[in-house]
Amino acid sequence: MLESLAKEALDVLHSKGADYGDVRIEHIMTESLTVSGTRPEAVRQSESLGYGIRALLKGAWGFAASEVLTKTAVRETAR
Repeated sequence: MLESLAKEALDVLHSKGADYGDVRIEHIMTESLTVSGTRPEAVRQSESLGYGIRALLKGAWGFAASEVLTKTAVRETAR
């Protein structure tokens, strides 16, 4: 699914005449542990998945990013 969304973004960039374009998909997982003395107090976990799109068009760079992983959202972000 992620590969097809990345291709969708690149297709939009190409159709708009971009000289260069790339898509970076990031899946970030973090975990933190709070300790007081020798006792754990809290464990926190978080996870995020999103993408960034870079484009070079007529000598100017553009960047946009989103966490919405739908074909419509990817196309809009690429535009």
